[in-house]
Amino acid sequence: LTCKHCRIAANKMRVIHKRNPEIPFYFVLNGENKDLKPFFEKTFTEDIPHTMLLGRNFIFLAGTNLPTIFLVNNSMVEHNIDYMNMDQDEIENWLKK
Repeated sequence: LTCKHCRIAANKMRVIHKRNPEIPFYFVLNGENKDLKPFFEKTFTEDIPHTMLLGRNFIFLAGTNLPTIFLVNNSMVEHNIDYMNMDQDEIENWLKK
């Protein structure tokens, strides 16, 4: 919730989500509850569904190279996206498959 790179990724997702609300983004967030409100206030992503997964469980899922952005199909990770190169067209094309 306080990672500047994760906040950059969230802001990029907000822009993409605003352009195309049909893209089903879902955040899995890690951090203290007190940091959740500031995260949403900074990223304006309150309308993107999320869950909190803390500590070991979060690292088990996401790994240690954060932020991690997965394209998931039927509970299976099919692709990883680098947040710096996140591209709306790439996501939309993947969703069409």
